[in-house]
Amino acid sequence: MNLSSWIDLSGVFVELPIIIPLTPEGWKLPSLIGGNNEEYRDFRYSNFVFFPTIVSFCQLSLKTINNEIFIFNSTKYVTKYVQEIDLFNSQTQQLISNMKQTTVNLFELSISMLRQTVWGNALFSVLAYSYVRDPPMDYDYNSTINPRDLNLIFYPIFYQSSFNTTCSCKIHPTTCNELSNITYFNRTTTYNLFTVPGYYIGCYASESIFRSNFECFFDQTCLQTIYNLTYLTSPYPFNATAMQLNGSRYNVTTSVQEIVDNLMIEEWNNKTSFQFYYKQCYPYLCSYSYDVKGDISYVIAITFGLIGGLTALLKIIIPFIVLMIRRWRQKRKIDTNQPMINQGI
Repeated sequence: MNLSSWIDLSGVFVELPIIIPLTPEGWKLPSLIGGNNEEYRDFRYSNFVFFPTIVSFCQLSLKTINNEIFIFNSTKYVTKYVQEIDLFNSQTQQLISNMKQTTVNLFELSISMLRQTVWGNALFSVLAYSYVRDPPMDYDYNSTINPRDLNLIFYPIFYQSSFNTTCSCKIHPTTCNELSNITYFNRTTTYNLFTVPGYYIGCYASESIFRSNFECFFDQTCLQTIYNLTYLTSPYPFNATAMQLNGSRYNVTTSVQEIVDNLMIEEWNNKTSFQFYYKQCYPYLCSYSYDVKGDISYVIAITFGLIGGLTALLKIIIPFIVLMIRRWRQKRKIDTNQPMINQGI
């Protein structure tokens, strides 16, 4: 029979913040206050990568879980005899545990293949390199050449990984990142207005996302600050209420990496019914045994029963034994007398 006959398995996903409209034009918050040059380090510029990636992870997790639950439900469970309830519960929990671990391994493999593809192929990232157009050595400045035909020169971007340490995307592309800021650009200088806690930006968006957490989204003050710095120029009003943990197994500083490693699952729900299992088996004949602690009357009854049974057994065995002994003695007596008769003759 299939496991789905008596096991109902599902997952409850962790609650995650999505603070902007789920439309192509809505992923990115507006240009910076006071200027028209969006800097890649700015939260309002970089979040257009962050939130779609989180949604993609959720979708991939959901797809992986649904596929594995389908396979699990289609698995046949075969035993020679109907299992007793303790063994049934033990084997069921082992099956469910193996299924969970298999699902986690497959999901992590998918994420690992994605990351290895990015690293191994050295895919270009606008967060890792900036570029300028430079004319070739034989360029004729008097010509009407299309500027798009000019050479592109790429320069690695540097991030401030700590207070007094910087890193280069050319040397450490997978680990180089920094906290994202909300900035103000006045055409000559960029001013830092607010550092978003727990939100990282780096050479590769996926790697900085894995290091990030949702600390700001559990803090109403943080959300209000973002609101104050963005609402004036935003066609999509930023108005959010801080999230609540509500008994979550994660905390506000849990990294996205850890949440992803757990399939973005808050908890697993499974309902197992021994009654449904027993009904599916529908055994023709059942037997059972049980252990009880006997009282004094039970001990006496058993003792006399044993004595009575022994007496009856001895009544059958002893006459037979006596008869065999007599026959043996008579035969021995005859064998002893025969030589004496021969000697007298």
